[in-house]
Amino acid sequence: MDIKSLQTKYMDIIKDRYVESEDEDIYFKNLINSKNLKVLNEIIYYWRANGIEEFCLLTSSLLKKTDCFEEKITEYYRNNNFSNYLEEFGKSFLNFIIKDENKLNSFVAEFELAMKNVNSENRNDYFIETKYNLNEVTNYILSDGEYPCEHNELSIIKVSPTLENNFCIINNN
Repeated sequence: MDIKSLQTKYMDIIKDRYVESEDEDIYFKNLINSKNLKVLNEIIYYWRANGIEEFCLLTSSLLKKTDCFEEKITEYYRNNNFSNYLEEFGKSFLNFIIKDENKLNSFVAEFELAMKNVNSENRNDYFIETKYNLNEVTNYILSDGEYPCEHNELSIIKVSPTLENNFCIINNN
């Protein structure tokens, strides 16, 4: 087996996406079922989840509130390659959640990513179209508000480093 195939096999095993074949070497069969690999995966998961909670506070709070945080972390970890640097990893995770089927998850991640970008070197303006009321969304996430529903009318949220608090709602429901 060449080095690239071996490295890919190890990565697939670590990320729990390896498909075992019948003619698999006994070494790999033992590795897949080893206690040490399970411990390694738990450590990796803990640090990734901890990093996401630290970097993506709003999005991770929403995902926890809707009981899908662990599922999304696992799905992201299993299916994506990412940087070890927290800022790059966090932004990559937010981009992953932006593509989520759940529109609320997607909106919150898009808003949080725009806020992260304007607070870094990126000096661009961002315009986010949404049918969610930002106040209802943040009230839901940060307190015991009701789950926000989509409204009929679109709102546009401008996120910019030139604005006080870095965002404003151009038109609201």
